[in-house]
Amino acid sequence: MDFHSSFRNYILNKTFYIFLTVLLVSCSPKINPGRMHYDSFNDIYTYPVNGYNFSLRNQNNEIICRNNIDSFLIKISGNDFLYDFSRITENSIFINNEDAELVNLYSGITCSLRMKSISATNFFIKELKRKYPDAYKYTDLLFLEGLKWKMLSKQDSAKIYFNKFLNTSGSKYSLRFRGYYFSDSAYIQFTNERQFARSFLRCEKKDSVSFFKNDIFPRYYYESFSQGFVLNREDFGNRKIIPGLAIEIGGKGDYLYGVGCNWLSTQNMVIGGQFSFTRYNIGAMADVPLQLYKSAENGFGIKFTPLIYYQYVRKTEPVFEINAGYFNPGAGLSVGYHFNQKVYAGASYLYFLYNQYNKVYLKNKIIDPIQQNELDISLYYQLIKGLSVKAGIVDGSPVFGLTLTGALLGYGFKTKSLSLKPEIY
Repeated sequence: MDFHSSFRNYILNKTFYIFLTVLLVSCSPKINPGRMHYDSFNDIYTYPVNGYNFSLRNQNNEIICRNNIDSFLIKISGNDFLYDFSRITENSIFINNEDAELVNLYSGITCSLRMKSISATNFFIKELKRKYPDAYKYTDLLFLEGLKWKMLSKQDSAKIYFNKFLNTSGSKYSLRFRGYYFSDSAYIQFTNERQFARSFLRCEKKDSVSFFKNDIFPRYYYESFSQGFVLNREDFGNRKIIPGLAIEIGGKGDYLYGVGCNWLSTQNMVIGGQFSFTRYNIGAMADVPLQLYKSAENGFGIKFTPLIYYQYVRKTEPVFEINAGYFNPGAGLSVGYHFNQKVYAGASYLYFLYNQYNKVYLKNKIIDPIQQNELDISLYYQLIKGLSVKAGIVDGSPVFGLTLTGALLGYGFKTKSLSLKPEIY
């Protein structure tokens, strides 16, 4: 067995093992007490699930805190630590235009409170509960209801709702409030609300105007690493490192195998690296996607990606023998535009110093660079979070497939190849 075959089998077997391990861990119905985290600022115990730190709950949907942690541990230990994770994970995988309605209803509540219109506040609260019955668990709706009763000088009723808020609300914004769950101020505001609620229950006077001072507006969900956009935390949660895999099978028996990794530095910058090999080439690439601009509603984005590629050519044919490498710098520029939560479009141009029009000379021989300049104009339909259907024109040839947070599983009619590999825009 040659080097390429051995390495190929190693990569495939290792990848399958990693995938199976991640799948089993993510689907495990048991809690590991060692992975529980205590948020001392909010007096809440959280648990990591698929990159998210969700607030733990008992069978009564009460948040686990210092007062009930012992009874919670006794309960789950008596049941072999089995736990229904659907109790704490919000169903937000489906991208719906109706999610914008939830944001508008929530904003209606805060706007009505600011205007001191109790009838309007009651209307929007009722509608939000009707549209999203779980809002009391995944938003601060109960806190806003407490503020309503406080505004009416109904202290006892306000205390009831503030107490319910402390016991059952796990976050300020729902994951269905696209673009707000991971906003910089969400955690701070949620912490301030919990402190205010505890102070109110202790009959300490504090100003509550700031809690409904600012409204939120609907935002679009955008897929991570899509044209025009860098990173959406909704796709990966709090993860910092994302591994990747590349496979491409050509119509003439050509192939490409590769592995990669992205460090999710910030929402506006990612540092990535890839390693790949083909029959005659070994390559390595480093890229740094940068978010140059993103509109407030996440509907339009501009991304710039400087990169550098190293190609090592290894050919041992009698009439063409060469073992040498070279560096090939390049850059990508892309824009993306969302028509609604489901449909979006993108355009990008990827440029390399050495390309199909400017070939490189190695040891007085002309070498075809693997990386080529590429113009991509595409239309997308978002199926679920992190998964879209793509139909586009790449260098004058149609391409059709599925995108998985930046990786394209598709068929290129020009290259006559089927591939699963990260796209560089």
